[in-house]
Amino acid sequence: MYCHTEIIAEPKENWGTTHKSVGFAEQNVSRIGEPLSVVLYSPKVCPDKRFNWNLVRIIGEDAEMYLYGLNWGYGGEGPRGLLKVLKILGLNVNLSFVAKFEMDSPIPIEIDLNQEE
Repeated sequence: MYCHTEIIAEPKENWGTTHKSVGFAEQNVSRIGEPLSVVLYSPKVCPDKRFNWNLVRIIGEDAEMYLYGLNWGYGGEGPRGLLKVLKILGLNVNLSFVAKFEMDSPIPIEIDLNQEE
């Protein structure tokens, strides 16, 4: 279980916009330290019930980052944005890796950044 004092959350005005989420990740990735894992939450299981967005939680050694404009489970813009973020984090994967995850998963999906597919 990870518990950080710093959570770097994407501002609300970015929510639902893929390119803004990717840009936010690029600008802030250095603040989380060594990236450890990524957890994908569909609105069904998102810990924050105040909104109906997917949450991408990036867990690093020093902090966590929350992104709300990315998606998975198909080959569109949102999943392509998630793919870009995973590559920023150092994971060498392709679009089929992102597309294989269930879009409306009833459980969080964890991606261990130390293991490549």
